[in-house]
Amino acid sequence: MIWAVPGVTPPGSICDKGVDMMSLYPTICELAGVPIPKHVEGISIKPLLKNPNEKWTTPGLSTMGKGNHTLVNEDWRYIRYADGTEELYDERNDPNEWVNVAARPEHAGVIKKLAAFLPKINADPVESDPEPERKKRGNAQPEPEGEEE
Repeated sequence: MIWAVPGVTPPGSICDKGVDMMSLYPTICELAGVPIPKHVEGISIKPLLKNPNEKWTTPGLSTMGKGNHTLVNEDWRYIRYADGTEELYDERNDPNEWVNVAARPEHAGVIKKLAAFLPKINADPVESDPEPERKKRGNAQPEPEGEEE
């Protein structure tokens, strides 16, 4: 993400902390002085905007399909798949992620710490085809007819 907030972000600053899209709404609310609604799950990254070197313990979260999540911080990328398999990569020493160290006992604590940030609820996928819903409501638009050759 690229953020430049006048009066908040130091010019030319770069932050390498893990953040995610759930931080957009609460950050904008905080910057605008608007209360963050209770249903919002993300956290504001305003502290990082003010100081990119601020201590940050919350990893960035990405989800691809139900139950497949990735957590990233400055040191690690942890992946847990819906079937329970895991991957863990040492981002400092293996930035290309060649070696999955998830099975190594010495990294069990890292996995436990990161896994605490996994979503507690995994929602079902949303129907991507809007046509069935429009047809139910009776708002179906006719298909455009092609030009005759």
